[in-house]
Amino acid sequence: MRLYEEKIQGYRNFTNKLWNASRFVLGILEEKGVKDEPKIDYKKLTDADQWILGKLNDVIESVDKGLMEYKIGETGQILYDFLWNDFCDWYLELSKGDKQNPAVLYYVLKNILILLHPFTPFVTEAIWGELPGQSEMVIGQEYSKSDGRKYDADAIARVIDVITKIRYLRAENKIEPVQKIPVTVYGHEFTDALNKNKDDIIRLARVSEL
Repeated sequence: MRLYEEKIQGYRNFTNKLWNASRFVLGILEEKGVKDEPKIDYKKLTDADQWILGKLNDVIESVDKGLMEYKIGETGQILYDFLWNDFCDWYLELSKGDKQNPAVLYYVLKNILILLHPFTPFVTEAIWGELPGQSEMVIGQEYSKSDGRKYDADAIARVIDVITKIRYLRAENKIEPVQKIPVTVYGHEFTDALNKNKDDIIRLARVSEL
């Protein structure tokens, strides 16, 4: 492959993103007093939990297929997008405060480290050693498998779509990031999902009234 300085800088930025996201999750686990791998209560999942777990299943299947077909570059990009966009930019932002689910955070981070280990072995091994309840090295773990569950990801997918559209309109109209604006959303099919996650839309899109 072609190797140039900009590409190396991109890898460095990704590694920093992985490290910082992991430290953030580990801090939450410590704050919640997690000493061992927690079990997920599937009856108490938030919309964001359902969305990220569904995304993780899709990524696991895509990565497994990609590696079996020796599509290393494409597989790495799938993991890059999942960590940077889905996990960091959206899930960690949507699961703040009382919506934080330590069991889901642990499960997703654990699988991210296993999936990324063939690509970033030294960093993933260092982070793995900090995970509560993990005494063995990550290199000895069985590779990740989909849990086979079906998750309802539609609600958060629509919430993300609305937030993205509002941000686009703000940028298009040169509205300062600090300025909160009133927003009206027209639509009926996902009214319940948007109302349920109204606070997240207001917070992440800098909205004064929705």
